Amino acid sequence: MYKLKLNHFNALIFRVLIVLALIAMIALQNDSLPLKSAEASTISSTLQNVEDLNKQQKYETSINILLNALSKHPNSESLIITFKQTFSLHLYSQISSGFKRVALNKHDTDAYLSIARSYSLIGDPIKAMETLMDGVIDNPDSINLWMTIGAMELQAQRDTEALSIFKEIIRIDVKNANAYNNIAYILARSKDKRIHNLKNALSYAQEAISFEPNNPNFIDTLAEIKFQLGQKNEALSLINQAIKLSPHEDYFKKQLSKFQAGITNPEFYQKASLVK
Repeated sequence: MYKLKLNHFNALIFRVLIVLALIAMIALQNDSLPLKSAEASTISSTLQNVEDLNKQQKYETSINILLNALSKHPNSESLIITFKQTFSLHLYSQISSGFKRVALNKHDTDAYLSIARSYSLIGDPIKAMETLMDGVIDNPDSINLWMTIGAMELQAQRDTEALSIFKEIIRIDVKNANAYNNIAYILARSKDKRIHNLKNALSYAQEAISFEPNNPNFIDTLAEIKFQLGQKNEALSLINQAIKLSPHEDYFKKQLSKFQAGITNPEFYQKASLVK
C-alpha cells in the first residue's frame, strides 16, 4: 500500500486540516443555533484579538486562538470566516517567507517544500509543482523534493510521470525502499494497460522488503500483488503479518477481508495475463 507522506506538515497544519474537515461537516448539517449574549461577547472579543494579531502578522498565534474558540463555538459563522481568512494569510506569509529563504540559499530544500505545501493547501497544485521543479534544478539529488513530486504525480493519477520520478530516486539512492514500494504499487494498481505489470511489480515489491522486511506497508503491497496473481494463501499470510506489525491499521483488515472473500477485479486478472 502506498501512503502519501505529509512532508513538513507540522502539528498546527494538522490541527487546521482537522478543523476544516469539521467545518465542512457542520456546513453540510446546516445547523446554526442562535448565540447567547455571553457567547456573542466572547466571540467578539476573540475576533478583535485576532484582528490585532493579524495586523502584527502573528498568524500562527491567531490560528491557535481561533482553533480553541471553534472547539467551543463550532457553529459560529464569524469565527469560521475569520479562521479561513487567517489561515489563508498564514499560507501566503509562508510562501513569501519561503521565497526569501530560497533567495538567500538556493540549497534550502525545506524552504521549497514549505512553499509547495502552502501552494497545495491554497489549492494551486501547478505553482506547487513549479516550485518543486525549481527546487530540484538547484538540488538534483534531494530525495525529499523528488519524493514530494512523485507523491503529487501519483495523487494526480499521472502514473507514467510518477514512475519516472520514483525511478530517478532509485538512480540517486539505489537503496531507497519507499521508491521501490511506490513503483510496485503503481505497476500493480495502474488502470493503464501499458503500465500494469505484475511480474515487474513483484520484483520491485520484493526489493523494497529486502531493505525494510518489517515495514507493514511494503508487506501489504506484496500481499496485493500476490492476491492479483492468484496466490491467495500467500496473500493471506502476508496481510496477517502486516496486521500483526500494525494492528490498528484498518486498511490492512479490509485487505484481509477482501482476500478471504476472494473478491477480485476481473480487469486485474485480464491485465495480469498480459505479463510476460
